[in-house]
Amino acid sequence: MPKAERADALASLSKELGDGTVLLPLIETAAAFGDLTALAKAPKVERLMFGTLDFQVDTGIRGDGDELAYFRSQLTLASRIARIAPPVDGVTAAIDDAELVLRDTLRARNPGFRAKLCIHPKQVAHVHAGFGPSPEEVEWARRVMSAVQKSDGCAISVDGKMVDAPVIAKAKDVLNSAPSAVK
Repeated sequence: MPKAERADALASLSKELGDGTVLLPLIETAAAFGDLTALAKAPKVERLMFGTLDFQVDTGIRGDGDELAYFRSQLTLASRIARIAPPVDGVTAAIDDAELVLRDTLRARNPGFRAKLCIHPKQVAHVHAGFGPSPEEVEWARRVMSAVQKSDGCAISVDGKMVDAPVIAKAKDVLNSAPSAVK
């Protein structure tokens, strides 16, 4: 749903759609951020997508790095509050710059995005690499889970840091998101 700005419009559209259809509102305007949580909670909304290029035009923001960090965080927060899938980041306009695509993907991953829009098939592998855990993250997760299994329920630390339920959940998430060949 391009230029999604009003939750009532999404609700009306959801009534017209058949079962099994989902909405993916594209958040591209300042007005959309004014009603962001309501948009995320609208019926049939599966996840929010960030239309970074149109958003920059609408708001006059120049740059898509730190300039958009606040807005990316807001999309993650609204998605979590609405209990929908994590948001999808906007496109990287450069088709042949693999390093830029990877860098943009990592910038989206850090505040909680779990997907990115692509404008060319050349970008897909770099986006997948950016959202997957690094070899260091996988090794850390393995150390955590190994320590948990050996702990017999006792308090433990890994790499000098406390391991508790959130750390264990993070380690499981890393291992679950790793390609099966790496697990």
